[in-house]
Amino acid sequence: MLVVAVLATSMAFIDVTALNVALPALQVALDADAAELLWVINAYGVPLTGLLLLAGALADQRGRRRVFALGIGVFALASLLCGLAPSAGALVAARVLQGAGGALMIPGSLALIAASFPAERLGRAVGLWSACSVVAMAAGPVLGGALAERGLWRGVFFLNLPIALVALALVARVPESRDPAAPPALDLAGALLALLGLASLSYACITGPARGLGDPLFGAALVLGLAALLVLVRVESRSARPLLPLGLFRSREFSVASVLTLLLYTAFHGMMVFVPLNLVQVQGYDALQAGLAQLPVLVLLILLSPLAGRIFDRRGPRLLLASGSTLACLGFVGFAASGLSAGPADYVARFLPAFLGLGAGLGLCIAPLSTMVLFSVGPGRFALASGINSTLSRLAGVLAVALFGALGQGAFRRALEQEARALSHGTQVALQGEAGRLAAAQVPSSVDGTERAAVERVLERSFVAAFERLALLGASLSGAGTILVLLALPRRRAGGRGVP
Repeated sequence: MLVVAVLATSMAFIDVTALNVALPALQVALDADAAELLWVINAYGVPLTGLLLLAGALADQRGRRRVFALGIGVFALASLLCGLAPSAGALVAARVLQGAGGALMIPGSLALIAASFPAERLGRAVGLWSACSVVAMAAGPVLGGALAERGLWRGVFFLNLPIALVALALVARVPESRDPAAPPALDLAGALLALLGLASLSYACITGPARGLGDPLFGAALVLGLAALLVLVRVESRSARPLLPLGLFRSREFSVASVLTLLLYTAFHGMMVFVPLNLVQVQGYDALQAGLAQLPVLVLLILLSPLAGRIFDRRGPRLLLASGSTLACLGFVGFAASGLSAGPADYVARFLPAFLGLGAGLGLCIAPLSTMVLFSVGPGRFALASGINSTLSRLAGVLAVALFGALGQGAFRRALEQEARALSHGTQVALQGEAGRLAAAQVPSSVDGTERAAVERVLERSFVAAFERLALLGASLSGAGTILVLLALPRRRAGGRGVP
């Protein structure tokens, strides 16, 4: 069971972290514009986030092994379709199916471990599962970079196929388990409203910069998304068996942990989409170097998470979360100050401090946030709280692509317009056709040799200016997290344990 759970989780983690590094190569190969590139990410994130809690409830009701195996099969089939996709549109469609498979697969891994191991061995099993998950997450950027550097970015998806085959062969030996107290009815209305709201808001944010804020489709998508989420809150508050029991948010600790998770993960996931684009398409890194450049973040996560857990037991969450979110804020400020570099030779001076700050900040926060959520609801609702915490982290990924994507596209267009003022009118008009490609924008073929170098510098400076705005947004979200912790969490009471 442990091997099967590790294999399934590894597929999900490697797919996400490896794909981010392969995005520049994917964009060039499929001639994708910025909106299509962002949809490649959110087409996976929207169904994964919207269906995750429903899939967990379905597994408890119909059988965890059955739903888990179905998820692996769907994820593998979708990975094959992703790897064979002839266009950006086909890849986006396959990613929707992959997200649905991930939603069926991910909750079952930890649930089956909990059902398969006795209490005295469960902690060790979960620890091994967590350690292997971190290793898979760390391997993702290196694998993605190595494949993309050799023109094999499709291998990011094909890697899932042998892993899935082994997992499916082994899962047949795992005993089936169900929750006898699982409700007979599922909250389908809640899941559909969540999907509609997330998809509509993603569409509005991703396509808005290109269509213009006055476009009727942008306005309709924005209104529909907000309305669906508002109705979702009303439905969940009245449902006898809600996917998201809103009463949990009466706990101050649960609410603070949830909001801080959204703030930090949104900032992190948003920047990790644009960091590889900046390193590869502007700063002169190859794909493998861009993957290796991110390793300090993952190494610090591995090293600091156990230490943060021990400090949490002794001092509570306030000091850890305030310090961690502040360090993450400083990391984002470092990205904002990185500017144009001379390539990998400038890595230590330009980018390493930012990666170290971000890694240290997340390393101090992630374990305390998860533990704080569990302690705030009590042992009878551990599984529910864990599922909500996992859903919030994935929701942050969807919001990150939408929010950072909208700001990045808009900032690049404005910077390009300003930087190009010194160029000829014909060149300015030609450059507007490249504005939708972000860092993949090319010098228009109509530009003659004497002006080409100037246009190249304009494109580089424009993306760096947009990247700076995104980094400052990340710093603002992390800084808001620090303020939230200091204002909302009291100092730990004497004799208390963990959460105040």
